[in-house]
Formats: sequence, structure tokens, C-alpha cells
Amino acid sequence: MIIRCIQKSFMKITVMILFFSVSCLLACIALASTDFRGFNFTDWSSDGYGSAEALSSAIAMEKTGSNTYTLIVTEYMDSANSSAIVSKSGKTPSQESLVTLITQLKARGHKVILKPHVDFQDNTFRGDFVPAKTSEWFDQYREMMNKYAEIAAHSGADILCVGTELKGTTRYADEWRRVIADARSRFGGSLTYAADWTNYDKVSFWDSLDYAGIDAYFPLSYESEPSMAALVDGWMIQRARIDAWQASHGKPLLLTEVGYRNSDDAASKPWAWGDNPEQDDELQQKLYRATAIAWADVPYLAGMQWWEWRACGVEKSVDFSPRNKEAGDFLSSWYSGNIEFEIADCRASYERLKRARESSDRGFFRKFLDFMAGKGFKSDSELKMDLADAEKTFSVSLASLDRAIDLSVSKPLKKSVGANSMSMGSRNFKSLQDQLQALEQRLAEAFQNGDLTEISMLKHEISVLRSTMRADSSKRTR
Repeated sequence: MIIRCIQKSFMKITVMILFFSVSCLLACIALASTDFRGFNFTDWSSDGYGSAEALSSAIAMEKTGSNTYTLIVTEYMDSANSSAIVSKSGKTPSQESLVTLITQLKARGHKVILKPHVDFQDNTFRGDFVPAKTSEWFDQYREMMNKYAEIAAHSGADILCVGTELKGTTRYADEWRRVIADARSRFGGSLTYAADWTNYDKVSFWDSLDYAGIDAYFPLSYESEPSMAALVDGWMIQRARIDAWQASHGKPLLLTEVGYRNSDDAASKPWAWGDNPEQDDELQQKLYRATAIAWADVPYLAGMQWWEWRACGVEKSVDFSPRNKEAGDFLSSWYSGNIEFEIADCRASYERLKRARESSDRGFFRKFLDFMAGKGFKSDSELKMDLADAEKTFSVSLASLDRAIDLSVSKPLKKSVGANSMSMGSRNFKSLQDQLQALEQRLAEAFQNGDLTEISMLKHEISVLRSTMRADSSKRTR
């Protein structure tokens, strides 16, 4: 009796250890793609970064589980016709304030990305800027970037972002390589460039950088009240394109900006600011969650930097900051390892998209066409793709997901030569496939309903079943 009790106790302890080990592994998987996890830490004043208020805000951000601070420093041009790039008193953070905050953050064990921006006094969007005098402008730009490369080196920053969303200038690849070479001669850390989300695949100088970067304001859904499934699907369409692009250059990826306001239009216009939409805290939280699901366990993703966390000042009721909102609560849980996402979460989205393709859902391809073109940036008359082109492009995107997601267990089995009927083993495997399909359908419904308990349970069942199927398949192919 005593021995039996000891055996039972030992078995319970063993199960608990295994459960703990698996839980830790899942948490590691969930956080593996967030080496640089944090926010764009923003201020538009001369001395804000050096203030006690900024340090207090940084410590509050630290409590979310963030480990990286992207410090934004903005210099200005008068208009798109000028070449001069200058600091503005009262608007551009001083060198002293930057060094003070970077030194404080490094002393607390954090990573720092220094990210200079160029804005325009006449409100020209930096992405629309094309220099009138190319050589003159790049001379000015190199001078500015060299200054921040030296600040980054002196203060111990980890990464310098050599440009942000300047898509009208990326055609001048040789000039950009000179910018990068000059920065590298002054700063021994890593370099990246933050490409506009409509332009990342047009940048030709990724080979000169350590990280590829995207300011990822992709629209995810044009529905008025999008479900979680619709938001994840929207991200997976973009993931497919990004997977193929990343494979072409091989650089690790930083989502140098990704973010959503707590507004009712955040899914369709994540880049928007300055207007007066309706407040929607729940949608912001769902968008954060969809982003986490779509980017879980992506080996080439080095991290993501959310927009934004303010160093100083009071946040508006409708704003990008998730601080003291549902999205912030979710992010803290995710970064602390209390919420895990696996590749199976993305697979559920893949299966929905695949079914849409196979059913030739023309309405779906109309939506996809809008995604590809970047709705809000081009009118229908300017589109170069018709629906057939969109369908073809989407098929290519799905092929990329075929490689990104493990679909080996659902591939059809080869029949034995001369076999007139399925073997018992094949029938058993077919039964397991049917079970897997049913579980995945339930998982998709659970995601749509946001039922975390059901999602966790189904992910475990799917994982166990897939392991069984792999083992069965291995036995039959020996």
C-alpha cells in the first residue's frame, strides 16, 4: 500500500514536471520572435527625454514586460522643395536628453533603438517626399544621420535606424549605401531601415543592413465590426507576402512600428491620426491579439515595436497608446508568458483562406485586391490588377504559407502499387485525419468566439493528435 502510494505520488510529480516543462516551452515559443519587444517611446520637446517624468514613464512601460525602447527624435524640413534638415527648438529632443535617457535605460538592462525621423513644416507626408536636388539633400541627410550615429555610439544604443518611411528616396540605392556606410563607420551597433508598409519590397539595399524593418500599418479588415478570425486572416495575407520577400534577402525582420488606436476605424486605417473617430477599446485589444497570433513562432522575426508609448504628457482618450487600456493588459499577459500562441493558431486562418480560394469566392478576391493595392492610397481606376490577377497573386501567397506552416500530416498518402483497397493502417490514418479536421474547425470557431479556454484545450488535443499521426506515418513508410 505504501509503495503504491509512493508510486502514485511519483507519477503525479512527474506529470506536474512534464506539464511545467511543456508550459515553459510554449512560453518560449511564444516569445522566441520577440527578442526586441517594446514600444516607440516618443517625445516632441527639447528636454522631455531627460526629465523625471520620462524615466517614470519608462519604468511603467518596463512593467508590461517590454525590454526595448525605440527613441524617436524628429528633425524638420520647411517643405518638399527644400533640402535643409534642421533641429527645431522646443520640438527636437536635445542630444543631452537623449544621452541621459539612453544611459538610464541601459543601466536598467534594456535595449535601445535610436530612430531619427524627418517631418515637414508644411505637413507633407515623408513617404511622399522626392528630393528636388538629390545630391544636396542626401548630403544634408548624411550629416544629420552621422550626428545620431555618434550619439548612439557614445550612449551605448543597440540599433540605429538610418531612415523611416522615406519611400520617395529609396530609388537612390547608391546614396543610401553611402548613408549606411557613413553611419557604420561611426557606430559599432546594428543598423536597420524602417520601410513604409507599401514600399518594403521595393527597397534594394537590405543587404547593407543588419535588420530589415517595416512600419507595419497594414489594413486588416474593412468590416465595421471585424471578428478575430477576420483580423487574423488579414494579417496572414500580409504574412504570406512578407514570408516570400524575407526569403529573398534573408535578413531578420523588425516590425519597427506596428500599432492601432482604440478607435472604430483602427482595423481599416491603422495609420490614421488627427481625426475624431469613435472610441473602441475592445477593437484595439483584438488587433493586438491578432498581431500576436499572426507573428507567433516566426523564426525570422527579431521583434516588434508598438506605436506608441509617450515619454511625457497626458494621453488622449482615443490614441495609439495602449496604456491603461485592454490592449495594454493583453500585451502584459503575452509578454509575461501567460498567453501562448502556436503555429496551429495560424493554421486555422490558413485553412479558411484556402477554402476561400478553392470555392472561388469572388467577393473575397475583391477584398484581397484592396489589400494588395492598399485601399485609401489608390483608386480603383489606378489598379493594375483585375480579379484574375488578384486570384493568381493570392495563390502564390498561399504557396508561401504552405512552406511556412507544417501541413505534412494533411498531405495525401501514396497508394501501394497494386493495392485494391485501403489497408487497416490507412483507414486508421484516414480516421485520424478526419478527427484533426474536426478539431481544427472547432479551433477556428473558438478563435472567432474569443474563447481562450477552448482554444488552449483544442491546441493541446491537436498537438497530441498530430504527433500520433506523424508516428503512424513514419511506421508505414519504413
